[in-house]
Formats: sequence, C-alpha cells, structure tokens
Amino acid sequence: MKLYFWIKSKGGKRNLDDSKFGNYGIGGIEFELSIVPCMLREMYPYYDIHIYTDNIELKSDSMAVHYVTNSLEMIDKISKEEGVLIFAQDFSDKIFFERLNRTEIQAIGWVHNYLTFLDYVYLQTSPNIKRVVFVGRQLYDHYIDTTLIKKATYIYNCVPYYKKIDRRISICEPKIMFVGAFSKQKGFHVLAKAWKRILKVYPNAQLYVAGGKQYSDNGKIDRYYVYCKKFLTDKRGNLLDGVHFLGILGDEKRKYYESVSVGVANPTGKTETFCLSAVEFEAHEVPVVTYDGFGLLDTVINEKTGICVRGAKKLAKAILRLIKNTEFNRALGINGRKFVCSIFTPEHVIPKWHWLITDGLYLEKMPDEFSYANYLDDWKWLRYINSRIQKMFHLKGKLSVQGVGTWSRWRLKRLGSK
Repeated sequence: MKLYFWIKSKGGKRNLDDSKFGNYGIGGIEFELSIVPCMLREMYPYYDIHIYTDNIELKSDSMAVHYVTNSLEMIDKISKEEGVLIFAQDFSDKIFFERLNRTEIQAIGWVHNYLTFLDYVYLQTSPNIKRVVFVGRQLYDHYIDTTLIKKATYIYNCVPYYKKIDRRISICEPKIMFVGAFSKQKGFHVLAKAWKRILKVYPNAQLYVAGGKQYSDNGKIDRYYVYCKKFLTDKRGNLLDGVHFLGILGDEKRKYYESVSVGVANPTGKTETFCLSAVEFEAHEVPVVTYDGFGLLDTVINEKTGICVRGAKKLAKAILRLIKNTEFNRALGINGRKFVCSIFTPEHVIPKWHWLITDGLYLEKMPDEFSYANYLDDWKWLRYINSRIQKMFHLKGKLSVQGVGTWSRWRLKRLGSK
C-alpha cells in the first residue's frame, strides 16, 4: 500500500530519519509528520511511503521525498495513483479540499489543534476524508457531540524511546527549565510571574528557557518578550543573572535535562491538545509542572508523573515542593518515564496507525472512544449530555457545543474585518 504524507515545512535543512532520535528543534506537528512515517516504514517495511513537501532541503534515506510548490500540485500528482493521503489539518484550506474532492484520493485528516469553524466544516463534509485522527483523548472528547465523531478516532503523538539519564546530582539543584514556543499561548509569562517567589526561597535558582519564534510574527514575539521580561529584571531593569534564554534547541536539550530538577510546560494549558514538551520531560525522568486541564490530562498524571496547577502562585509552590522534596522528585521522574514508555513510544503508537490504515479505514462507523472522565474540564459534561440527547431523539442537524463556539468566533471575526 502506498502512503502519502504532506509536510508543509517552515524551512531548514534536515533528515526525516533523524526524528526517531528525538525532536531537534522543530514544531510539534512537523515533528510528528516526520517520526510517524519514519517509524511506519521501519516497523512495517511493506508500506511504500512517499513524502511530499515544499521544502527542498528535506531529506530521507529510507523514504521517497518529492518536492512540489504547494499541496495542490501534490494532489494532482497522487490523484493518478492509488494510496492513502495523511495530512495535518493546520496546513489545509478551502482550495485544498475543493481540489481533493475532485479526485478519488482516500485521505486521513490529522488534527493537532482545535479546529476552526471552517476546518470543521471541510473535514466533516468532504467525502474524501475517510477518517479524522485526533492527537489525544481529551481532544477527541471535545467533539463528542458533533457529526465529525462518526469518522474519528484518537492516536496519541509518538515520541522515540529516549535513553535514560543520570539525575542523581541534578535532582537536588534549584534549576528549572521551560520548553515551548515563545508565545503567549504556551504560557511562559505564568512562570515569569512566579519566578521571584521561587527566588525568595532559593536565591541561587536558575531558569533555562528553551523555545523560539514558531507560532507568531516577530512583532508579537518582541512584545511578548518585553512583557515577560518585566517580571525577570532587577530594580535597574537588567535581566536577572539566573535567567537564561536558550532559543531553539535540538540535541543540546539532553544536557539540560541532565542538569535540571524541574520541567515546566505550558502553565496556561491554552490551545494544548497534547504537549510534547511535557512528555519529553517525563521521558527523561524530569518531573513536570503544568496546567491542570485540556490535553495535558492525557499526558501528565497529577501527583504521579508531575504536578498540575492553575495560576502563578500554585506554580511556584509546586516547583518549590519538587526542589525541596528530593524523594518525591525522584519518584515522579521514575513514574514519568514508565508512563511515557507504556503509551507514547513507537511500539504503542505506530500499530494503531497500522490498524487505522489497514482496517479502521474501511469500517462503516468508528467505535465510541469517549473517556467518561474529567467531566468538569472543557465543558465536557455539557458536550456529553448534548450527545446523549441527540442519540435519544435521533437528531440529525446536530447542534454542538464546539460548533456554537467556533461559529460565533468565525462570525465575529468576519464582522470585524468588514
């Protein structure tokens, strides 16, 4: 069977095969579009995998890479062949779906972020979108009262099996690391607000910030940096000595994982459907402090692999607790690695993709995978009740919670642009 993956790259020279060793400083979506086909090819050699991309510097030693000017050119080329197209919904638009629907291509839409109103409509109505894959169970539950759920499933993001590190020394050090794109939606400002609370207890504490300009334009990044910096400066306005902005890191992250005692990942939880940075901390036995909700409910187990909080005060308290209590810190780190290795590594994730492509793609209706947990988060209780009412009364014109919200935002945006 031929599989086609569309990777709209943000540039940069790299080899897709390197993804099986870890994320070398690219966005989460692009990383998953690299590691999943790579591991599919390695675990199921009979797949004929073709990568289509507009990045001429993208390479692979194990898969065929085809360079095209855009996704429309890709559709024209693969429409002459038989196979399955897998693409991330973030890299599609109306013209993409219109062109796709004029072909006989079977496609799988891979949903990494919350859908806009138009994205939802395109995925739901396109006859060529045979399946929709959500990257987490909480994201799947978000759409439980929509018609899209009939052709949907969830498959967790994949991370490689990272080598263990020695944390016997770092576990006692007041060193904290934040990993995430430097934008408001990834929540670094919450940690910035909490930092001086930590310094009151540990004046020698060190903060390492790894992340870059992946989700916003330079103007927004600069303004966001100025906003965060005001919480991290002395009376003269100089950046505190213990704060280190590292930029985008590749393999260099490993040496920091070996030296820090606490990891922080998106303490706002906003837009978070999975959180690869949280999983990466856990995989290296670094306990993670993050937000209590959304996709992080799938990837961090509160008081077992990390601490889930809301707000700067509780964030500081959780970090201090992990620095002071080394036994608790070590236990969470060990649990975190076991958790990651039991659910997010290739031997668990890739077979689910294999099942979807070979069997799940041809089912009349996908099985119900609603989690029946965390009802108080993300209005899940209301989504569930609405879905039950629809089934009870056989309602066809389904009115969904997410549909009302995304449609309202879409209309307001259109009105604002007039």
